[in-house]
Amino acid sequence: MGKRFKAKKRKTFKFRFLWFVFLIFMFIIVIAIIFDRFKLATSNEEFIKKLLEDSNYHLKYNEATSTFITNVSNFLSSFKMKEPVTILEHSLGHKFGKNEEPKEVENKPMMVFRKNNVEELKQPETARIYIYSTHYNEGYHASNLESYNITPNVVMASLLLKEKLNKLGVSTIVEEGDIGNFMATQNWNHNYSYQASRYFVESALKNHPNLDLIIDLHRDALSKSASTTTIDGTNYAKVLFVCGKENKNYEKNLALMNKLNEKIKSKYPSLTRGVITKEGKGVNGIYNQDLNPNMILLECGGNENDIGEVTNTITLLAPIIAEMLNEA
Repeated sequence: MGKRFKAKKRKTFKFRFLWFVFLIFMFIIVIAIIFDRFKLATSNEEFIKKLLEDSNYHLKYNEATSTFITNVSNFLSSFKMKEPVTILEHSLGHKFGKNEEPKEVENKPMMVFRKNNVEELKQPETARIYIYSTHYNEGYHASNLESYNITPNVVMASLLLKEKLNKLGVSTIVEEGDIGNFMATQNWNHNYSYQASRYFVESALKNHPNLDLIIDLHRDALSKSASTTTIDGTNYAKVLFVCGKENKNYEKNLALMNKLNEKIKSKYPSLTRGVITKEGKGVNGIYNQDLNPNMILLECGGNENDIGEVTNTITLLAPIIAEMLNEA
């Protein structure tokens, strides 16, 4: 009797062990399937690019249909798994809308330096404003987004400005070319940034020769107190215009910056730090502004401003820009 009892006990143990292993295996398979159904952005650059795909602020996940997990997540949280822009909306307190998908440009000369080997940006053929950033990696303080491992920068600010302007009926495009990759292929360091961005600006002007405004968007490096103003209890990142005096379009570019600066001052006096000119030894003095009389260099905030303060400024700035262009 003792031997039979031991044998039965051993068989029961083996059965339970195999059942336990099977359950673990099935759990791993289920988790793998769930994660395989979603393709997430793996870098800041990819996050921002996908953020603007199709609906201009909805990160696309490769999921065929709505699932129970998605519905539960949407019910329990304001963060929607298929719309991670809700992370930004929750953190910044802003709601972002949806724009029509722009038409594709037929002339496609810059395949090598476009993201994902896209030969040319999907841009409206009648674009009025072109925004790019010579110092594309200039970042803002990540106080609102650090828990999501997102570092906000001038590219994000450019895309936010584009969204606001497009909503106001001013067709705007943002440079998505990989300036960093271009500089690497040329073995250029930071000192050659303006030579690198010039390559992309020339391409944009070729495809869009009738642009009303070209903005080189930067952020400054200065203290929070110097780069921030408070209007009606809300913090805003201050703006500054920089004009190079050593280019053939100096007077026209300066007049344009002064005009926009005065419009800002008339509505929000403390929002602007003014217009400065630069020339001489150790200074660029051109900033590619010789390429077009409608070019401006705009410093939006500083390194200690967070993206919420920058967004607040963009919300005020976009209607002023639209107003100025519509007067022309």
